[in-house]
Amino acid sequence: MQSKDDKITKITAYEIIEYFSLPFYVIEGERIVLCNQKALTFFGYQKKEELLGLTPYSLSPAIQPDGSSSVVKGREMINKAKESGYYRFRWVHQRKGAKKFLAEVELFAEKGLVFATVKDIDHVEKLKNKTAKLFYEMKNLAVRDYLTGLYNRKYFVEQLDRHIQASYMRKNRFALLFIDFDNFKEINDTLGHLTGDRVIEEAARRLKEAVPENCLLARYGGDEFALIVSPACSKDELYTLAQRLLQRLKTACVIDNHEFYLSASIGIACYPADGEDAGTLLKNADIAMYKAKEAGDGNNKIRFFEADMEKEIQERFLLGNHLKKAVENKELSVHLQPVFHIAENRLMAAEALVRWENEVFGLVPPYKFIPLAEETGLIHEIGTYVLKEVCRFIQSSRNKEGNPLPIAVNISIKQLENKNFAREVENIIASYAIEGNNLEFEITESVSTGNMEVIADNLRKIKGLGIKIAMDDFGTGYSSLAMLLNLEVDKLKIDKIFINNIGKSRDEKIIRTVIPMARELGLTVIVEGVETEEQVNFLKNINCEYGQGYFWAKPMPIADFEKYWQGQYVATYKN
Repeated sequence: MQSKDDKITKITAYEIIEYFSLPFYVIEGERIVLCNQKALTFFGYQKKEELLGLTPYSLSPAIQPDGSSSVVKGREMINKAKESGYYRFRWVHQRKGAKKFLAEVELFAEKGLVFATVKDIDHVEKLKNKTAKLFYEMKNLAVRDYLTGLYNRKYFVEQLDRHIQASYMRKNRFALLFIDFDNFKEINDTLGHLTGDRVIEEAARRLKEAVPENCLLARYGGDEFALIVSPACSKDELYTLAQRLLQRLKTACVIDNHEFYLSASIGIACYPADGEDAGTLLKNADIAMYKAKEAGDGNNKIRFFEADMEKEIQERFLLGNHLKKAVENKELSVHLQPVFHIAENRLMAAEALVRWENEVFGLVPPYKFIPLAEETGLIHEIGTYVLKEVCRFIQSSRNKEGNPLPIAVNISIKQLENKNFAREVENIIASYAIEGNNLEFEITESVSTGNMEVIADNLRKIKGLGIKIAMDDFGTGYSSLAMLLNLEVDKLKIDKIFINNIGKSRDEKIIRTVIPMARELGLTVIVEGVETEEQVNFLKNINCEYGQGYFWAKPMPIADFEKYWQGQYVATYKN
């Protein structure tokens, strides 16, 4: 009869062996007397009673691969374990159901018992291969972009450093191309980031197909790609390669029934001429790319870095920093330029134009700071400032004159793409207690390239406030009759390039055609840039009602415009 302690010892042993990570069994004499559940599963048995009592040799085929008897060789292995206390060897086992497999067996001998653990070598090898593959994938993930499979930014910069070191030693040259998609943000904003990701994947595939084998292509970030061409070829060959990349991207791609026509800008910097370290090369390739994008020459959106570009970019950067504080430092001002009834030579309205005078840069031309304001988002703050100044003037002139002049304010496409813009306008004019019909908003034909759904909704609400809409610089952009009607435009402002060329039959015909067409559509026409009496007489002869330009007056500060309006002639502003 077993003692209580013997029972506890036996129960504990059974429990302990179940925690072993490998199949485990115990041999006493030549019989298996104890095993864990993993051993049962490993050898294909369901119950311990099936395995217990068997010899370890019965878990093997009769003959081992070397021709020896499993019984004879098995006894030899057990004896070796008993002699030394431990023995490890490889052994062909056979599962119930006749499936053979190679295993690694470890035997531990103690006090007449032999303890055995078994590892399936095929399984171990597969696990090793799986681990190695996983390690490779993890290592690959560290250098690859998750979306495109191209090399990532970190790996690219590391390789760029190595190229520089190798090229320095060997006196070689190489080129760095920086590729950035045009207006890609519109795809994300309009169709969502998932669609944007699929477009990036397709673009990466196309670039990869077009890039020569000796080049290193990477996704640098977002919609930016970078390419190392080593060793460098001639500028003509680099230009041809860049053209090939752009051409490959131009082919329409269809994703989720949406057709996309991609375009990109490419900047090129060469080692060592344009930089002797990675940071300088990347910066200069980026500058060249920015200049290519800024130029907007259709198919010719490729630029090589030039030293003058860096100076321009630095100036632009400093300009941007100063512009951020322009409103706060009261450096901005609003000037007004009169709009005249041509036949009656009578002041009818005015256009508000923003001016910026900075203590460092002096008087900065609008063509320099307005695009910068749009790019940086400062146009919203500047636009609000201008509108408030105009409303303040209208409120003041109403109190003095009774009937204020309508004032036209230029509105950026960026402002119109702000879903809250119409509400902001309503709040501003309400705060100054003026009527919407005292204001006009001038938009340009570039609105057709923006988010038309938001733009049209804003314009509809703005017109609901009584504010008239004028299409500025008409004839120089992308507008169509359909767009003019859809946006419910009230006025057309014909660009000065047409009036500058009177005497040339083609330009005269454009003006002669636009004016009666506009009347048929119920639109008022204003011709900009009128400077000479000859131009005024021409406009009178074709019954153009309104004109604006230096013939009457240049833009002037609000205080001077008040005097001008009151008939106190200000000679400074007469051409």
